[in-house]
Amino acid sequence: MKPKPSPAPKSPKSAATQRVGMSFYEEDLAALLALRRNLAQLHVNESARFIVRALAHVATDAEIFAHTLARHQAEAAGKAGAKESIAEFGNYELLNSDLERFQRIGFDLEAEQVRGGRTFIMRSLIHAPWELRKLAKAVTQFRREFPDARTREVRALRGRG
Repeated sequence: MKPKPSPAPKSPKSAATQRVGMSFYEEDLAALLALRRNLAQLHVNESARFIVRALAHVATDAEIFAHTLARHQAEAAGKAGAKESIAEFGNYELLNSDLERFQRIGFDLEAEQVRGGRTFIMRSLIHAPWELRKLAKAVTQFRREFPDARTREVRALRGRG
């Protein structure tokens, strides 16, 4: 079953967000740190939290489905997966449209007998074998379209800084 594509909001004004909790293991945090370092080498210096937000948005439905399925198969074969307890529980502010996509794709994955919760999906995206130059470009574009509301620049633009 192939997931259906969904349109993403085009402007920060229509970018309603929701704060959601996700748990990560040490191996997830190490993979996220490695991804952050690799992006920094391409002059994309973003926080790990921002990279999580960006991954949720820039991955296509088909990529999300494929990476999650691959991660599920690797864990089922014992080739991947957390062998330790949860290392970090964090709250991440994700776009509502991305959360809706995660939910819809999660239902498609569950129909295939694959775990499809948003945390497992995000863990799968963190471990995915990204083409770094393409991802760097997408993260930069995401930064322009959906800047982090907590930054000084955005607060100043909105007259609150």
